[in-house]
Amino acid sequence: MVKDKVISIIAKQLNANAAEITLDTKIKSLGADSLDMTDIIFALEDEFSIQVDDNDNIGNIKTISDVIDYVGQKLK
Repeated sequence: MVKDKVISIIAKQLNANAAEITLDTKIKSLGADSLDMTDIIFALEDEFSIQVDDNDNIGNIKTISDVIDYVGQKLK
């Protein structure tokens, strides 16, 4: 399931407790900086075999739900 994998990846990258992460959790509230975001993107690309394009507006991704929606669109 995409949701569980996304939460697991983000929790691992940020040393956070996956059980405390909800769909509405803001990634920045977990302490993510720009380097963390880059690491998360690479991990998502590897896990889901997707390619995050430079022209994708990933700056609009703020919450866990946003990440899940983005990955879901890339998997279509």
